[in-house]
Amino acid sequence: MSVSSAAPATHRTFRRTLAATVAVLVVLVAVFATLGFSQGPKLSSAQIDTAQVVQQGGQQLRLFVNQAVASIEADQITVTPAAAISVSTSGDVVAVQFDEPLRYNTDYVVEVSGVTSVYVAQPSTLTYEFTTASPELYYLDRAGDSDRIIRTALSTTDRDIVYEAASIEDYAVFDGALAVVTTGSDGGSALALVSAEGNVEDIALPGVGVVEQLQSSATTGMLGFIFTGTDAAGGTDYARTLFTVNLGGSRALVAVTGLDGLTPQVERWDFVPTTSDIVVYAADQSLLRVGLGDAATVLPLGQFSGFQSMSADGRTVVVTDPFGAVALNLNDGSIQRLDPSPLEGEVPFAGATAVVPSGGWVQQVADIDVTTGRYKSAMVFDDGNTARIIYRTPRDEGSFVNFALSPNGQYAVVETVPDVSTSVDDGYTVNPRSTSITTVFVDVGTGAVVKSIEGFRVSW
Repeated sequence: MSVSSAAPATHRTFRRTLAATVAVLVVLVAVFATLGFSQGPKLSSAQIDTAQVVQQGGQQLRLFVNQAVASIEADQITVTPAAAISVSTSGDVVAVQFDEPLRYNTDYVVEVSGVTSVYVAQPSTLTYEFTTASPELYYLDRAGDSDRIIRTALSTTDRDIVYEAASIEDYAVFDGALAVVTTGSDGGSALALVSAEGNVEDIALPGVGVVEQLQSSATTGMLGFIFTGTDAAGGTDYARTLFTVNLGGSRALVAVTGLDGLTPQVERWDFVPTTSDIVVYAADQSLLRVGLGDAATVLPLGQFSGFQSMSADGRTVVVTDPFGAVALNLNDGSIQRLDPSPLEGEVPFAGATAVVPSGGWVQQVADIDVTTGRYKSAMVFDDGNTARIIYRTPRDEGSFVNFALSPNGQYAVVETVPDVSTSVDDGYTVNPRSTSITTVFVDVGTGAVVKSIEGFRVSW
């Protein structure tokens, strides 16, 4: 009897113990949940493309929070080093959008203060750190018995030979491939695609002639160049005709036409970054924006005496009129004069100009040395009010051949001849350079030379 009567008591004890344990667990969960909410939102994880964020603006840092958050304003966010941003929130995600490309190989800290839950107004601060990418660089080196296309990086002195051949006139970089122009056996240009494995595919040109201004577009996978020559039958002459090639398609050459449906004689051209459009400057001084999509469009932009450069963000082209350089906004057609600001008390003579997407411009200028009476050249950054020198050749003995800005506007990439008095031409008909050609990478913000290479035609 004693054994059978003990069983119900044991079951009752177990049930009471289980109920007490469950109750304690419920209380603990409630306590921890209350503590979590009372301490404010916490960062769970984050996502950013550190390579793309240095290539173009509009990239996002997405912060994933442990609970839905209230709306956040831009003034609640601090970015170090400073960067222009906008912000949006959706549920438990805070999206910080960078208006302009960020600096290469740089440690960034993003701090979002006063973050509250949609349920409890207990503020907290979210902090996230990341390091941006250091991009690969390519350049053409004509020193030695053959010409070489070299791959390197800003942060290293290492260099890899990507392709080597005789008489390389020009090249363009694609994802996983190169387009290379060499001098053919007939004396004209030859165009080929070179894969990452080294396989070579010849691209047939319209005839025997010369290829100039070879350029590529990562957005569209297209290649473009100016061709001057005669077709194989001798019946058609091409006078600076602009052709495009869709490398993702049939590889057929397509001649670019103007408003009248005819092929203009093209002096200079460029792809509009992040779009399928190009800007064409013709011999009649007309500037056109041409769409290369299925519905081809031609938009006249005006008459100018020259076309100098395209901004990295695709918003602005630098053109010239009889009075100097002008920034033309491709979105609304507005213009801004880029007259040089005084330098050391004197207004210099202005040359080639490129707009910095975040504001201001880099310009090649020249002034007179009152001691020697010789012209001295310099690269300057101009904010519209004041100019400061960011680079001169050593002892002012060199000259500037060409320059461009890095895709994020951080560096001026300047081709120089260090000493004009000892310069020797390399003998090329297309894209000739001095045998002593040197390219320097100058930080626009500080004027520091961060890299120097013996070569030219840098591609990012």
